[in-house]
Amino acid sequence: MPRKKVNIPNHRFPDQTTSGVIIAPIENTRWEDLDIHKPHRDNHFHLLLVTKGQWTMQVDFETLQIKGPGFLRLLPGQVHQLIDAKSAQGWAIAADPSTLPLELSTLLETRVPLTIPLKQNAFFKQITELLALMCNVYSSGTDIYKGKSVHFMFSAFLTLLAGEITFLSPEDARQEKRGYIIWQSFQVSLKANFKTTKSPAAYAAKLSITTSHLNDTIKDITGKSVSEHIQEQIIYEAKRLLYFTDKEVREIAFDLGYPDSAHFGKLFRKATGLTPLHFRRQFRD
Repeated sequence: MPRKKVNIPNHRFPDQTTSGVIIAPIENTRWEDLDIHKPHRDNHFHLLLVTKGQWTMQVDFETLQIKGPGFLRLLPGQVHQLIDAKSAQGWAIAADPSTLPLELSTLLETRVPLTIPLKQNAFFKQITELLALMCNVYSSGTDIYKGKSVHFMFSAFLTLLAGEITFLSPEDARQEKRGYIIWQSFQVSLKANFKTTKSPAAYAAKLSITTSHLNDTIKDITGKSVSEHIQEQIIYEAKRLLYFTDKEVREIAFDLGYPDSAHFGKLFRKATGLTPLHFRRQFRD
């Protein structure tokens, strides 16, 4: 009897949203009615501010518990599912990356950790008051002016978050902005081409810059080389497919651009310390 193939749904951001942002209070949402208890991906950012209670979520292959007050950031493409929302209060936010300013989308990609424990301080008071107002405006109507107001308030929220986690001089900020343009372009290219393009030189050529300039810029911003980012993207996608689907290793290797599954197995083991099958058994068990 053939094994059942499992697909990972990709939840798309609604095209009709005028603000590029969706916000909902956690405590008033019937999460059991939403299709988020099964592993899925989003094509947008997903942010969660838990003010009270506890939120349990599986992100890729790790189970996370966010206790209020705390913050969670999910990137587009990360496989996740809701496990439990125990007496949780706060806000859930979805944001279309294409509607965000470059600096803010890059901030979410490179500077904001997956989870951030928060304190009951002035910053926490500011962002909770801002999100409460943002949620109120969002729920009061869908005209274009309210949509713009929600978008501006979300940008203000991210700006406050940036001020809390990073401190840059004006010159450093200008240097990072130039680097961010390269970093974001590289990310877009990497996500679109990592299955077929494995060479740093090929990505540099796509961006019309030298390989050394690309590598120096990416390493300055992220602390990792271009090769490390390419391998990390491949290994993360391999782990997701091993964990969340029933595809055979040779199928996964072929999907990721490795016709030789033995070579793929060696690459995976070098990166993780486990064979693909060992990883699947260990994490599923």
